[in-house]
Amino acid sequence: VALVLAAPLFAQTPNITAVLDAGALTSNLAPGSVFAIKGAGLSGPGFFQPGVLPYPPVLNGVSISLTPVAGGAELPMMMVYDYNLGGVNQLAAVIPSTVPPGEYDVRVKNGAAVSAPFRTRVIPRKPGIVTADASGSGIAQATLEGKLILQRNSVMGKIGVFDTRPAHPGDRMDLWGTGLGADVASAEPPAFVAVTTTRSVLPTSAGSAA
Repeated sequence: VALVLAAPLFAQTPNITAVLDAGALTSNLAPGSVFAIKGAGLSGPGFFQPGVLPYPPVLNGVSISLTPVAGGAELPMMMVYDYNLGGVNQLAAVIPSTVPPGEYDVRVKNGAAVSAPFRTRVIPRKPGIVTADASGSGIAQATLEGKLILQRNSVMGKIGVFDTRPAHPGDRMDLWGTGLGADVASAEPPAFVAVTTTRSVLPTSAGSAA
């Protein structure tokens, strides 16, 4: 008679490899802004976003906290999404405007498993524009005329709910970014802010990405 024992299943310990602002994808974060965490074992398979606002402190069993290095209570972040598809595992969250500048240890909790601390710095402000390809560099993400129109260097049809076309002289252009700093008057800071610009002649640097 053969006796087969099932091996116990253990949750994978989250492993943080980077903590980056959501604009330029570089180190150091600003209160009231969106940031991204890259790594492995951060969340279960799939893509999850909150169904309604405000952003929750726990999303699909995943939470992020910042603990002051100088001492103090663990501070919960506001979860924007969990992403774990195609070998890419990334989280995004908003730092509440009440978090003061300083050195912090970031931890991710996925179910009962908790990551090792990852050191980061919160600074008063760090403006950054989101890029069209989400790489943190290159052509800025922009919408045109206050409508669901993405600026691209050619008409590419629909991208989700957005139409696409090049920008024209005189167009209103909204650039999307984050990192302007704390907004203590707002109970829940917005994920992203828009900066609007209108030029009678668009510079060549305003050309858009395919």
